Amino acid sequence: MTVAARLWFSAILILVVLTAKTAVVFWVVSERDQITSERALARQTLIQSANVLAILVNAETGQRGYLLTGLDRYLAPYNRAISDLPAALKTLHASAATMPALGDRVSRLSEISQAKMTELAATIAVRREQGIAAAEKIVETDRGKDSMDDARGVAGEIESVLLAEIEERDSEQRRARQLLFISVIAGAAVVAFFVIATNALLYRWAALPLRAIGQGIARIAAGDLTQNIVVRGRDELSLLARAFNSMTADLRAERANRVQAEADVARSDAALKAHGQELERYSQTVALLGRMANRLPSCTDEAEFIEVIQRYVPQIIPTMPGILYALSNSQTVLRQIADWRDPKGSGTEFAPQECWGLRRGQPHIIADVSTDVVCPHVHAGGIVGYCCLPLVAQGGNCRPPLPGGRADTRHRRRPRHSNIVGDDRLGAGQSSSARTVAQSVDPRSADRPVQSALFGGIAGARMRAGRPRETAAQRRDGRYRSFQAFQRRVRP
Repeated sequence: MTVAARLWFSAILILVVLTAKTAVVFWVVSERDQITSERALARQTLIQSANVLAILVNAETGQRGYLLTGLDRYLAPYNRAISDLPAALKTLHASAATMPALGDRVSRLSEISQAKMTELAATIAVRREQGIAAAEKIVETDRGKDSMDDARGVAGEIESVLLAEIEERDSEQRRARQLLFISVIAGAAVVAFFVIATNALLYRWAALPLRAIGQGIARIAAGDLTQNIVVRGRDELSLLARAFNSMTADLRAERANRVQAEADVARSDAALKAHGQELERYSQTVALLGRMANRLPSCTDEAEFIEVIQRYVPQIIPTMPGILYALSNSQTVLRQIADWRDPKGSGTEFAPQECWGLRRGQPHIIADVSTDVVCPHVHAGGIVGYCCLPLVAQGGNCRPPLPGGRADTRHRRRPRHSNIVGDDRLGAGQSSSARTVAQSVDPRSADRPVQSALFGGIAGARMRAGRPRETAAQRRDGRYRSFQAFQRRVRP
């Protein structure tokens, strides 16, 4: 049922109740008016009956005065009675016509009145013609007295009937007043009940949905999109609530999409900032590498070379300690020539065969000393992980001699691995010596961007030409990926 239909139903219901109440009140008032009219008619009839009896008494009074005095002026009451009695009897008959109980009594009273008036006229005529004696004889017959007694008796009966009628009408009038009061009170109560019930239904049909919609709008204005409006029925407000719920669902989806988009933008922004910071660190590392590369060719002896290494490498790898070893001219021992940030886990010298990096001719990266092969020259008790990085200079090979004392010269002119770097100019007196670096590191403090920048920068600035089909950039990228993998493995 639609809201309009419910409003029409409520209006029609209240109109029907008001009409019924008005009809009841009108009927009660009509009954009361009829009772009042009947009571007034009975009272009027009673008065008219008493008037007829009073006219007879007045006529008899005039007749007696004339009999005693013989003077005509005493006949004035009698003469008025002659003119008033017919009209009074006629009115009495008309009033008694609606009262069946009075019909016979009024007729008898009329006959008695006519007989009484005839008796009075005869007596007056005798007194006028024959004198007082003849008139007294007629009076002594008591015919006049009997007529008046009969008239008084019939009038008394009429009065009794009319008094009973008046009493009954009074009772009916009291009942009518009570009924009118009850009907008014009951009608008012019924109307109030239906008005309250209609208002309650309208409150349920219209006010509650509108309030729910208003609260939903307030929640949306406050930013709360988690709740829906309860929908009941199929009226216009229910359709509005469904449309509102659909709009709220769309807003929730839009907010979720916006939040997701903002999160994506935030992640992208964070990644961009991290990438920018990495690029900045990379640029700083490349700059340091460039400065170090510019100074290394100018070194005149090993002491200056070591000083350059000790000053720049800690800046390039700020969180990673390390040691630089140089291979002796006999290629049988590697001796420590420089170190930074108090390295641990390796001695001051060792044989080339004790380093897996030198044996394999490529970086030997260990993220966890308990899960991989450890170089004999590394003391694993004080470290978590480390890496050995072989380096070549002046085309010299850093790999150990082959069994039997022969040196392996397969890589003397062309490094086999992309992460073996060389320096053409290590300084005076160092042209034929090869060097290697074995860094003892704690992987939990590794700095991937700095490490990557270090070896990428060395490769970019100092890398010899390798295989004919492998460019310097490709070799640099290979070393960059290698150290990225190392950093991922050693990171806790």
